[in-house]
Amino acid sequence: KKVIWITDGCKTKETNGSIKIQCSLLIFFAILLYNTSFPKSVPSTWKSDLQYITSIGFGLSMFFLAAALFMYCCVFADTNLTPPHRKGKASQATKILMNLFVSMFYRNLSFLVNESIANLGNFGACVAVAAVMHYTMLATISCFSIEGLHLYLTLQKFPTDIKRYMMKICITGW
Repeated sequence: KKVIWITDGCKTKETNGSIKIQCSLLIFFAILLYNTSFPKSVPSTWKSDLQYITSIGFGLSMFFLAAALFMYCCVFADTNLTPPHRKGKASQATKILMNLFVSMFYRNLSFLVNESIANLGNFGACVAVAAVMHYTMLATISCFSIEGLHLYLTLQKFPTDIKRYMMKICITGW
């Protein structure tokens, strides 16, 4: 079976015996939700199955992220809803983790609304959703990195009592 490469948006340059490929398109996981981007060799039943599985997976992920954020608010928030014996002070690691959960929730949400926005046919809306998707993906990656950095600082017993440490680290993550 012969493999066919799709070259849309890519150029090949040969310089001094080396080949350089330059592509001007961005490919992300939303390809699963957009019907026309599937190769013609993929059976149509697989397309709908993949779309369904992807939507269910992202939906479940959002549900459990929202549940974790709700539980965090119930346990650590200083509100009348929280019984007095359950109030606590969230650790720095927990606060960083909640920022990660928020970024992942918004990443999943932007992914799920992507197809609906694309079907509107509004170029500006598509660009906005793509920008939000990429921003939330970068925020998720940077929050993961911040979580790792904080864990490293904690394990190495470096002081994290820096003035406005949480504000600085969260702004860096976002």
